[in-house]
Amino acid sequence: STVVPPWTGGTFQSLVSGVSSPSLGFALYGFLSPGLPLSLFFSGAPVGCDLLASPDLIHALDPRGGGLADSWLSIPNDPALAGIQLHHQAIVFGLDASFQVVSLGGSNDLLLTIGSF
Repeated sequence: STVVPPWTGGTFQSLVSGVSSPSLGFALYGFLSPGLPLSLFFSGAPVGCDLLASPDLIHALDPRGGGLADSWLSIPNDPALAGIQLHHQAIVFGLDASFQVVSLGGSNDLLLTIGSF
């Protein structure tokens, strides 16, 4: 969910819930929504779990604990960016006790429109 909206000169923030522990999570930001099944990349991905943001920008999620994680994106203070749309999705790799990947999950797609004031 969106915590701080995407404004020029600001920092967009989203909150991801349902993050297992231990896990390794990434935030994807992209100009397209490919809609590809995540099972193409990892056979353990559940049916219906799709890649909904092209990986044009990837960074690690910031774990908060309690099954929550934050994603941040600094947006330059350039009014020319106003109106640009980005797809945002969290991808989380569930790990076992020996840190082997045992699951893969993805959040819903957030369609962001950068604003300016």
